[in-house]
Amino acid sequence: MVALEPILWALHDSPVVSTTDRMLLAGLAEKADADGCNAFPSRRTLARIALCDVKTVQRRLATLLQQGLIALGDQEAARYIPAHARPRVYDLQIPAAWYGPERLARVNQDRTHRGLPPLTDETRAPLPPAVPRVQRSDKGKPLRPEPGGGGDCQSPPANPAESDGRGDSQSRGRGDCQSRQGGLRVPQPSPLTHPPTETPAAPAARSADDARRATTGSSARDTSGCAAPTTTHPAPTPDPAPQRPGPGSMPTHLAEAIRTVEAGWPSDLAALLPTHRPAVLRQAVLEALDHGRTPQQLVDRIRRRWRAHG
Repeated sequence: MVALEPILWALHDSPVVSTTDRMLLAGLAEKADADGCNAFPSRRTLARIALCDVKTVQRRLATLLQQGLIALGDQEAARYIPAHARPRVYDLQIPAAWYGPERLARVNQDRTHRGLPPLTDETRAPLPPAVPRVQRSDKGKPLRPEPGGGGDCQSPPANPAESDGRGDSQSRGRGDCQSRQGGLRVPQPSPLTHPPTETPAAPAARSADDARRATTGSSARDTSGCAAPTTTHPAPTPDPAPQRPGPGSMPTHLAEAIRTVEAGWPSDLAALLPTHRPAVLRQAVLEALDHGRTPQQLVDRIRRRWRAHG
């Protein structure tokens, strides 16, 4: 289950001024616990959320670490992922005062169940305000010169004697840009230009290569010596999008994993659910397994959420 507190803090109250930084914090918060800990999405996932490349994700995460908005967490939380593909575990440094008394009590109760110390104003101090963006040096300056500032765009003075020595940069009274009367002629159309409705005739079959002649006897005779028209092939249809297998065609290991998760639910939670599990629950379990979690980790996470939020 997704904790809402880190997502709300990342989207509304995180002290950042960059859209990329805010989306990176939101991507971490989506995978974090209610206290902001144990967030380890892959860099490719963060790049997809923030609409940037992986190198930008690396640079911005390093900046967030320097600013104190995130910190390195318990790397053992991702020990089930192979070492060559294991991402770093981060903790969002959400201030304890941000939660408020009631939510902070629930978060600390959940941390107590996990054997962690409670959050306080000393361990999660308020964060400094966001660093303002550096203004551009040319902000507010006109892009074009003021009228009368000189240059080639000015017309010559009325009296040539009043010229201030600008020289050849100014144009003459009439200039060469004016055409003489009768000097422009309408060009004749090219003899190679064909009307839009005219199409070139097809070449004769006798002058064409053998590879272009019709291969079937009846169709070749009907053309009366002309090459048979080429056959247009229909455009290939795209392959349908892959779909998740239904309950009847589900692999054995996925079905066993779903049964393990359902068997580990708290009894009071299982009593509230119908006997026939809806497909949306099975879909949620499969998506969580696709993100790299094991069935036992899902059971532990559901139990913690149920104890904390009920």
